[in-house]
Amino acid sequence: MVKCLFLFVLFAVAYLSSAAVFNYENTANKDYPNQCYIEGKAYPIGTSTPKGECFKITCSSDFSAVKQTCGAVGPPAGFHNEFDTTKPYPECCVNFVPNKSL
Repeated sequence: MVKCLFLFVLFAVAYLSSAAVFNYENTANKDYPNQCYIEGKAYPIGTSTPKGECFKITCSSDFSAVKQTCGAVGPPAGFHNEFDTTKPYPECCVNFVPNKSL
C-alpha cells in the first residue's frame, strides 16, 4: 500500500511539474492570413491542440504565439514514458508505463 501511494505521489508531482514553454514573436506568414505559422504548420488565432499531438498552441491576434509541451520527465526505474495522444494536453503527457519483463 505504501509503495502504491509513493508511486501515485511521484506521478502526480511529475505530472504537475512537467511543462516546457516556447514563446514565438511575429509568426505571420502571407500565405496563411490570420494564422500563426510555426515550425512549418499554420494555427488559427486562439488556443488549439492539434489532433494526434501532445502540445498546446496559443496564437494571439498580433501573431505572437506560445507553445506548451510536456517537457522532460524521467520515469522511475522499471518504467518508460508513453504519450497518450487520445487525451487532451496536458493529460497526454506523463504516462509512466511499466517495462515488460523479459
